[in-house]
Amino acid sequence: MDEIGQLRIYVSEKHFPVYQELGRTLFSQNSDFFIFCVFAGSRLNQAKEFSKKQELCRAVTLSEHDWISLKSVYFNNHGEVGTYKEMTQLAEKYAHAGITHMINNELKEYLIQDEAERYRLKGNLDELQMQIMEYVLKSKEEAPF
Repeated sequence: MDEIGQLRIYVSEKHFPVYQELGRTLFSQNSDFFIFCVFAGSRLNQAKEFSKKQELCRAVTLSEHDWISLKSVYFNNHGEVGTYKEMTQLAEKYAHAGITHMINNELKEYLIQDEAERYRLKGNLDELQMQIMEYVLKSKEEAPF
C-alpha cells in the first residue's frame, strides 16, 4: 500500500473544471466522479489516451471499494491484477473516454467551453443530477455495471 502514497490521478486539463465542479456539488469528492467516469468508459469498452494532464487528486483519496473496482476493471482487461500504478493509468484512460462520451451526449446541454477550451458547468444542477441518474438507469438496463 506504500505504493499508493506517491500516486496521483490525472485527468485532461480541459475536463478538470467539470471534475472539480461536480466533485463539489453532485458527488462527495472529485474521486467519486472520477470512478463514475471510469465505469462509463469501461462500459463503452473505450480507454483513450490524452495529453495536457492536470492532477485531480492523490490516489490515497480512493476508498478500498474504489480500489477493488479498479482492480476488477484492470483484471477484465488483462486477466491479472496489475500494480497500483498500472491500475491508475488504465483508470485514467477509461475515465477520459467516459467523460468525453458524456460531454458529447448526456452532459452536452449543461456545459460550456471557456476561452481556454475548458469545459464548465452551466444551468440547473438539479436538472443535471436528473440527467446523470437517467444515464445510470439507462446504462443499467442495457448492461448492468
